[in-house]
Amino acid sequence: MALINQASGIRHQASGIRHQASGIRHQASGIRHQLILTTITVLSTIIVNSGLQLFNTHQTMYPIDSHLATSPTQYLMMGAQGNGGYSLEDVLSNINDPDKQSLPRKNINEYLNRVQKMGIFGYPKFLANKFYQTNSDGSFGWGTEGGPDFINQNTRPYSDDFGGLLRRFYWPLGDLAYIFFTIAQMSWILITILLVLSFKKIERLTLLTKNWLYLTIIGANVFLLLFEAGRSRFLIQFLPVYIIPLTIVVTAILYPQNTKLTSN
Repeated sequence: MALINQASGIRHQASGIRHQASGIRHQASGIRHQLILTTITVLSTIIVNSGLQLFNTHQTMYPIDSHLATSPTQYLMMGAQGNGGYSLEDVLSNINDPDKQSLPRKNINEYLNRVQKMGIFGYPKFLANKFYQTNSDGSFGWGTEGGPDFINQNTRPYSDDFGGLLRRFYWPLGDLAYIFFTIAQMSWILITILLVLSFKKIERLTLLTKNWLYLTIIGANVFLLLFEAGRSRFLIQFLPVYIIPLTIVVTAILYPQNTKLTSN
């Protein structure tokens, strides 16, 4: 009987070892899957970027004037003045500077000087206001971008056809434009609330997907806080990412019994 019990114990230990080995293999498979996805993402980014650089070097459709080139740090400097938006003065200072090689250093120094002038309490206050200005407008700056001549009522007057009716709604000076702006703002408030609620649903996604969404959303807002922003149109480039958690939470609300999108 003792031998039988001992053999049973050995089989139980062997079964436990096999279970642990299976878990290790499953974990290793998950790590390989993440490494493959990461490698594909990095290689795709390099290939696309290289292709765009090659195209710009050889294309003749639109001439590129290298004398008008500015440093990317210009947008960092620009993001620390006014409400963090566009500054023609900063643009011209970069374009007219003959020493293009030193522009990155000059722009960073000017950025640090502006932050220092705001002070330890002033800069956080500035960032809070910039965050509000960037995220508050549900129309994404419709009618205020592109200068006063971007939409000119004199060149495209109202008419009695369907196009004229539409322009009454979405034209900035249309007599019914307040309806469009109200709908846009209420929709954006609802979307913001749903995005906040979506964080609970994001927690049920796989670790890789969850971290990707968190890092992208947080990183996007940090990027807009540091660089040129201060206007809601800068959010348009990140809307495809916002749509993902928004879709998840809307699906969970409409189909609460369906757990396929919210389970590991």
